Amino acid sequence: MIRKKYTHVEKFIRDIKHADVNIIQLSKFVKAATLTSVNVKDISIQEISFDCTVEHKGQVHENCYLFKLQKAINKGVHNGVTTINNSLILSLPGQEYTASSVDEYISITISIPKETIEEWFGTLQSGVFSFENNSLIEKFITRINKIMSLKLNNEFHQEYVYNLIMFKIGKLLAKIQKFDKQNKGYQRFNNISSFIKKNQEHEFSIKEIADYFNITDRTLRNIFMKEIGLSPKQYQIAIKMNILKKEIISNPSSFISNIINSSGMQYQSLLSKNFKELFGYTPKEYQNMFNNDDLVEPLKI
Repeated sequence: MIRKKYTHVEKFIRDIKHADVNIIQLSKFVKAATLTSVNVKDISIQEISFDCTVEHKGQVHENCYLFKLQKAINKGVHNGVTTINNSLILSLPGQEYTASSVDEYISITISIPKETIEEWFGTLQSGVFSFENNSLIEKFITRINKIMSLKLNNEFHQEYVYNLIMFKIGKLLAKIQKFDKQNKGYQRFNNISSFIKKNQEHEFSIKEIADYFNITDRTLRNIFMKEIGLSPKQYQIAIKMNILKKEIISNPSSFISNIINSSGMQYQSLLSKNFKELFGYTPKEYQNMFNNDDLVEPLKI
């Protein structure tokens, strides 16, 4: 088992095995993100844990099915569907997805080769699923946690645990219920947030955004606070800081002032303050740490 702690999402994304992922960090880490990884033959298991608000989109790798168990989640949405504790998200090979979570989030992802799944169970359907009896998935999560702590020293142990995982997944698939309640409030939020991201260089005021969507400033604020826990202004600032962070990573040897200017941003002292409030470092500190690969800390098991 390999476990790492991350003080920022870029190195964290690099170590996610099951999908190509892009994460927008919207609030500061309270502690840090952790990623625990283990392989059982050709099954890859990862426990993902972080405690900040994020939006993310990704695409599952073409050669695998992905089972995502929601171990702990404060508020989440996957492809427009509300996710809750102990729900199961099943994604197909090559499938694209969008998701968000507010504050604490812990999930276990199990990536299994397409050929293996279809040999055991046939072709599956994607979706967000729930269970009439929550104890079934709770026991499965407990079982996976125990498997992740095992030292599988020989081929016999690997084979036994591999077959156990496949058998337990089969029991889950026989009991799942489609949980396809679309979150209409999130759909409204998503329309507005997409507009902000596409037009961030124009720096529209909150009133201009509200007028564009024919709602009041208060309604706009309520939508954002309910769905993502941030005000529209906080969201705008977070999007801008994420863009600046990507520019810093893409230009590791450039002066920060040049990066800010070339990005069309102004007010360097205010940007530096906002950057540190969100990511925990000034732009220059972040550039130095990223260049020195100091944003990942292996944990002793």
